[in-house]
Amino acid sequence: MTLDGTEIVRGIDLEIGAERVTGVIGPNGAGKSTLLKTFYKALRPSAGHVELDGERVDAIPQKALARRVAVLPQQRDSPQGLTVEETVFMGRYPMKGFMGMFTAEDRDAVWGSLRRLDLERFAYRAFDSLSGGERQQVLLARSLAQDTPWLLLDEPTNHLDIKSQLRILEFLKDLDKRIVVVFHDLSLASKYCDRLLVMKDGLVAADGTPDEVVTPDLLMRVYGVAASVIPHPVVGRPVVIL
Repeated sequence: MTLDGTEIVRGIDLEIGAERVTGVIGPNGAGKSTLLKTFYKALRPSAGHVELDGERVDAIPQKALARRVAVLPQQRDSPQGLTVEETVFMGRYPMKGFMGMFTAEDRDAVWGSLRRLDLERFAYRAFDSLSGGERQQVLLARSLAQDTPWLLLDEPTNHLDIKSQLRILEFLKDLDKRIVVVFHDLSLASKYCDRLLVMKDGLVAADGTPDEVVTPDLLMRVYGVAASVIPHPVVGRPVVIL
């Protein structure tokens, strides 16, 4: 993938889907968000292609793709003049029925998402009156309202306090979906992901389970930092100690 004459991502050859939650980690500028964008046609590869269930993504109409893949991008839009409920309804646009009318099924999907994220109390508030963390959760609810088998999330815990981060990640872990999520917090990525892709300089530097990937050697090689890695006392997954 080349942007403005600079090669950002290269040599990627992988298959995602067998694992429930796949995390993408790596330092700033490693190509994590760029890679994710190729999965939903926000960017088109300058070489090679992306497939979804055996079908080339670049051949799938955008509305049809939105019925299969929901996205929470890193650069989030900020709907102006809409309530929280109206913002979450935006996630149902790809499923609009005859004459573009919302249906009872659409309303059930919207309010189901609000309830699952404990956002009903905000439903009739203006979206732009919320805090950054509250907006983040509303935009996640909008993605969930699409009710797609695939969910792509770029730093979904950004702006969230610790309690909200854990609540959201526990919730995502239990979803019956295939999830690809970009993380900066290595310990959270290790705890909640089944597989980790580690990126450095546009390449996949490592690919495996958290136990296989999150090691002092990798942290030095990819991030250039000396760190200890210990097992979590409850779940046993690697925890990074700086």
